[in-house]
Amino acid sequence: MSRLSSALAFAAFVGDLFSQHFINQASVHHCLSVLLAKLSAVEHIYAIHALLLHANKTLWHTAESYQL
Repeated sequence: MSRLSSALAFAAFVGDLFSQHFINQASVHHCLSVLLAKLSAVEHIYAIHALLLHANKTLWHTAESYQL
């Protein structure tokens, strides 16, 4: 398995962990912020896509996101 495949699988796994409530929203947001801060290759965008795709709408519709 190549590094890219491993990285994309890991990003998808993080999204899956969140969607199954094994990690919290803050952890996912931290992962996303690291990927965005270090954005230097198209592969980072693929990783962000994989993470968001697997976290699904739950990431945006949690109780924490509705707090003012």
